[in-house]
Amino acid sequence: MPNYYLYKIDSGIDTFSQFEAGVHFNFASTTISPDVKFQEGDLIIGFKSPGSVYILQFNKYTSNEISFIKLIEVSSEYQIKFQDNRIIQKIESKEYQNIIDNVLNEFIDTAPKNITYHNQSEIDLNNLKERFADWMRDKNKIRKNYLSNNFNSNIERFIKALDEYEEVYKEEFGTLIFSITNQSLEDIIVSLENNLYQDSGKFFDFSEKKSTHMPRAILGKNNYLAFLNELLKKQNKSNAKSPKVKPVNKIYFGAPGTGKSYQITQDLKDVDLIFQKRVTFHPEFDNASFVGGYKPITDSAGDIKYEFSPQIFTDIYVEACNDSFHQYYLIIEEINRGNCAEIFGELFQLLDRNENYKITPSNELVKYLNNNISNSPYYSDDKMLLPDNLSILATMNTSDQSLFPMDSAFKRRWEWEYIPINYNKDSEINKSASFKIQVGTDLIDWISFIYSVNKKIQANPNLGMDKCIGNYFIEPDSNNIITLDKFIYKVIFYLWNDVFKDEPNDSIFGNYTYENFFPLEIEGEQLVRKILAGLNLIKQENSAVEINSED
Repeated sequence: MPNYYLYKIDSGIDTFSQFEAGVHFNFASTTISPDVKFQEGDLIIGFKSPGSVYILQFNKYTSNEISFIKLIEVSSEYQIKFQDNRIIQKIESKEYQNIIDNVLNEFIDTAPKNITYHNQSEIDLNNLKERFADWMRDKNKIRKNYLSNNFNSNIERFIKALDEYEEVYKEEFGTLIFSITNQSLEDIIVSLENNLYQDSGKFFDFSEKKSTHMPRAILGKNNYLAFLNELLKKQNKSNAKSPKVKPVNKIYFGAPGTGKSYQITQDLKDVDLIFQKRVTFHPEFDNASFVGGYKPITDSAGDIKYEFSPQIFTDIYVEACNDSFHQYYLIIEEINRGNCAEIFGELFQLLDRNENYKITPSNELVKYLNNNISNSPYYSDDKMLLPDNLSILATMNTSDQSLFPMDSAFKRRWEWEYIPINYNKDSEINKSASFKIQVGTDLIDWISFIYSVNKKIQANPNLGMDKCIGNYFIEPDSNNIITLDKFIYKVIFYLWNDVFKDEPNDSIFGNYTYENFFPLEIEGEQLVRKILAGLNLIKQENSAVEINSED
């Protein structure tokens, strides 16, 4: 777990603010108290008068210097009082988070032009063997997965075993796995995934000689590969953008096809996808699908055991807790198509975003969070709060309200944004204004059609706005043409089956049914023309439409 410090930076260091974010720089070790022994990952808030605040991360000690990385530089007048005029002092994680929040608060919901973010293209790949051993120890995996079978708990013997694994791996595959120099991290991960589980060769024979196939177990998906993938994710995030903003729980609602998902995409257009996770609720979706639960897995020895398998909420919760510098977004499509009370379970209380309403999750989730959250004010003492850098956005079709009704207690914990149908005919403003329905040689304006049919739907008290058709209810081809077959299969079927089927006295269909539209080339086109004429979108033909009703 990282430690947190306040550091009063010597005002005589005039060149400090010239360092770019992500650059390593050194301070003389004499400027730091000899009692302070930084560890990898420790975070430091540096204050320099006048008006500068820096977020630093410890890198390493050299002979006479201490190396740091500058993550963020902020022009801010925020003041902090040091105890006993100290130059550096250790603080708790909660105090660290409060200072970060206060420093960045004036930039919330604005473009933070005077914040320089860490933008390091490559992650540090030095001392991977030792760092992996520390990672295994921190996650309580060494004794359980390896040393109890072969060695005592001395970590040096674990590292010695890793040396042996690497030697045999290199002999067969010609690649070092703990000393990455000329290869990218992505290439190392791919080659490991390809090579580890071959069922013949020197490395396979070596694995066979060890009890329970330990070399492949230690280097496999749950351990070294997982460690490398964590490093890769950090590397990708270092180049990605997602500025911290005020957190929100928001439901975008409206008629089918109004562009609710599109609106979320537009709202997050400046947020890289690595900070977004998307899921769709459905009637069979439950708490285990959302949070996680125990699932059977087969280990490298062929034995079946049960392990906690995290799902989308737990994954993004852990990421947000471990990265306070970026905003994360959980996007739930069709939120009311699932049973929200069942899916959220005990997490329901978190939506209040009130520090007085912490929840105690299940034992299996507590164990997983303890192993995967390093240090966060939003998870401590086995209790959870919703991080202030995690927003939850959802979509809801108002026509589907009857699937799983939401109770008022759940609804009031969300902000709501109605996405109306857009009848603007300027295609620069409204993309769907360029859509055309092709009926024979005629092209009918899509916006005119939905305006006319929606006006008729809204006039019926038994239907109303919930049954209206939105701008993007149907997707045209690359030329913005809605072909007759797609129009009948999707739009006409919806209007018949879900809107006018039980409204015979106020229907656009008259006395015919959906079956009368087939075959499409004859009856289908004629009946569509009759509907369009009834909506005053084309002229009424002189000859009556004949319906083939032999079937």
